[in-house]
Amino acid sequence: MRSLFLFAPVALVFCGAVAGTFVGGLVPRDLMALCDREMLRQPFVLSRSVEDPAIVREARWFYLPQIFGDFDLSMDIELGEDTDVDMLLRRVEPRYVDGVKREFAGRFSVLRLSTGHTDGGGERGWRTREQALFGPRGGGVGLAPGYGATVEVQARGRMLRATVAGKPQPWFEADDSYGSFTLIARGGTAVVHRLEIYPRSRTTWWWSRWTWPAWGALAGAIVLAFARALARRGHLLLAGLGMVLVAAVLAREVDAQLAFPDPAGLVALLAAATAAGIVLALDFGGLEALLGLLVTLWFGNVGLANLRSDDARVDAAFGPASGSQPAEALGQLVRGPAGLVDVDRDGPGAFLLGGQLVYDQTFSGGDPGDHLALQLELRLRGRFGRGAEVACLPTVDGFARQQWQLYERFYQGFQPEVIVLGIGPEEAAIDPSTGEPRSSAEQVREVALAARRHCEENGRGLVLYAECGVEPAMLQALRAAAEGGVVLVEVAAGMTPEDKAAALFRAIAAVMER
Repeated sequence: MRSLFLFAPVALVFCGAVAGTFVGGLVPRDLMALCDREMLRQPFVLSRSVEDPAIVREARWFYLPQIFGDFDLSMDIELGEDTDVDMLLRRVEPRYVDGVKREFAGRFSVLRLSTGHTDGGGERGWRTREQALFGPRGGGVGLAPGYGATVEVQARGRMLRATVAGKPQPWFEADDSYGSFTLIARGGTAVVHRLEIYPRSRTTWWWSRWTWPAWGALAGAIVLAFARALARRGHLLLAGLGMVLVAAVLAREVDAQLAFPDPAGLVALLAAATAAGIVLALDFGGLEALLGLLVTLWFGNVGLANLRSDDARVDAAFGPASGSQPAEALGQLVRGPAGLVDVDRDGPGAFLLGGQLVYDQTFSGGDPGDHLALQLELRLRGRFGRGAEVACLPTVDGFARQQWQLYERFYQGFQPEVIVLGIGPEEAAIDPSTGEPRSSAEQVREVALAARRHCEENGRGLVLYAECGVEPAMLQALRAAAEGGVVLVEVAAGMTPEDKAAALFRAIAAVMER
């Protein structure tokens, strides 16, 4: 009996350490190794002469792929009239780590500078990813066009602070404590005369493999202290097992996605496990047990809220696990099968809407070179010259309404001669988040008519494209929208990728030559 009396307290502290191990396991070790290997530790200095400045414009963004931890940034920049410049800080996107690429929606925080519509007082330069993507244009820290301004940024963990042309900005909490750096211009041109980034020492003890087991053992000791203070030691083993179970269950609800977890969230998860241990160790009954359970749930919810990445709105707009597409859309770039496509070109352009399931023939057993965007670009260059380009949104499971909304919001700067609106059999697929079809025949018709109106108002051509297997009602909606002069290309059963590309090329070329 005495050995059990001595064993139970030790076991409780040990279980607390195990619970801390589950919490600390949310710190991805491969990310630790990646940052240790690739994080920039030497100052980055860009100094350009007056004759050779670094130009940032809509077709040319400024991107530093290096990973920055804590840093002090100082930059001299000059904006043209009616220009917005977004500084993307703490930009984290999917990449290969130990041979595995984790797919998710890229994250970043934005400091916006503006010479057009500004916020007046210049105190609202910071934007979250969602605010930058879906909020109004302009509204950044106001600058005078044609005059140089100094921008200074301090990055300490997740917290960012800036001073723009002497206007201090408040501290802003980013989603990540590391990442790359990008400058994006909209509406005009910006000139970077000087850019200096000085790395600072990072606080890494939060991420040590021994920190959280040690804190978990301390949590177990706290539970033991409560039990001894109230002379209740009958459930110490149960309390320890409860701590382990709560920590394990909560940890399974978090996907790190190449992120260093928020320490406050980790502390909240460990606090939830500690609260559960106290309830079990003290053998509370009635209202006391209910109160302890509520405290456990509260800490657990706070921890999960801090540790989960809410990508719902971005996923709805760009498709699940959209990777670098959100940042590229902000910079008016399209990642096609042959690489990035921007708004600059020397010949006619076509813009394909519909998603990769419609145009990428590898999904139907074809080869990568059979992608319709590649085939169309080759044919268009043969007819109209080497400057012809075809952009195709990288959304895998796109559908008509989503694709049109993306084009209207982000990609009108491409000003294509022809827009191709395509739909495939997956247009009527069930959305797992709602349990309802993602699209209907009426919605397809509305989108096709909206595209038709847009093209007529802006002097562009429209081609409608229906893959084989499209739901009959949706095909009929496309036919109705095409009445009166819009070309509709319908794919018949047995057509090869070459046949599809040839049919779509003839339709696009005919529209371009009108």
